[in-house]
Amino acid sequence: MTTLFRRLIDEQELRDPRAFLPRFREQARLLAERDGDVRLATLEPAASTFEAWYYGQRLPNRDARRVLVAWFGHSIERLWAPAGEAAVASRGGALDLEGADLHEMRRGAAMAARRARDFALGAEQGQLGDETLGYLQDEVRRITEQYPRVPLPTLSACSALTRRRGRASSPYTPP
Repeated sequence: MTTLFRRLIDEQELRDPRAFLPRFREQARLLAERDGDVRLATLEPAASTFEAWYYGQRLPNRDARRVLVAWFGHSIERLWAPAGEAAVASRGGALDLEGADLHEMRRGAAMAARRARDFALGAEQGQLGDETLGYLQDEVRRITEQYPRVPLPTLSACSALTRRRGRASSPYTPP
């Protein structure tokens, strides 16, 4: 069984412990600085431990889990799930809400918010009225408040904002 962890390691060409361990030490140091947990700064698994993780024979301990979750942006359960089940997008590119990845949803919401902000503050601003700008600000605020609780594709304004982004010449009317 190929886990998501193994697939991510292979994609980053870190299969060899001599490649993986320095990256792990760096990620542990960064997490130690971020969280103020000095124990993490010197955390380093043995090469045999990494091999066991890679082949799905063993799960990481508590501190190593924290480092791997922060590094890859996936829960430990998702990292050790079969790579096929951990996929976020289907072949058609549509988001699979049941297997939706929090990391990917955050990136999508951030992108939608950036696009809305850029649209509202960009060169097209002279073509928009105060009402429309206020509406866009309210929608961006609503999206950023809801996205941690609601799957991104269900937020109606996200799709409306991205559809209308390219049509600055026509007046924006709220959906």
